[in-house]
Amino acid sequence: ERGMYPDNVSKEVYEAEYAQETENGEPRWTVAKLLKTKEMWFVAIIIGINQLVTTGVMSQMVPRNIELGFAPEKAVWLMTVCAVVGVCGSYGFGWLDQKLGVKKAVIMFLVWYCAALPGDADRIDDELLHQREGSGIDRIPERRLPGIHRSFSCQCCTD
Repeated sequence: ERGMYPDNVSKEVYEAEYAQETENGEPRWTVAKLLKTKEMWFVAIIIGINQLVTTGVMSQMVPRNIELGFAPEKAVWLMTVCAVVGVCGSYGFGWLDQKLGVKKAVIMFLVWYCAALPGDADRIDDELLHQREGSGIDRIPERRLPGIHRSFSCQCCTD
């Protein structure tokens, strides 16, 4: 929207804290200054971990679903649906960002993300288990997502 500044700050805050140059023409932000800022590291680490997990999940979604018994076409279709929901969700969180501010929107997104990722894996595994009962498939994969102890057997639970 017109008149908006980064992070939803006012014009005064933008000019005082975000402007590219100081009054005497020197750059306000340099790489060295950014690397010494705890907020920069906090954002980089949190968003970096989020992107790392997202890349891992999306790159393994089709092979994992095929391994769990889905037809390749259905596995690709599921990933496509997830991608479309992600695109729509990015607009939704953009709207929240505008209404609530960047920090609150990012915190809400990360809480939602952390809650949805393992919960959805459990639901998919449970649904697949019920689909396989009576389907003639005798072998149910033992491997489940790490960290979800009620859904899989691991060394720490079987010893």
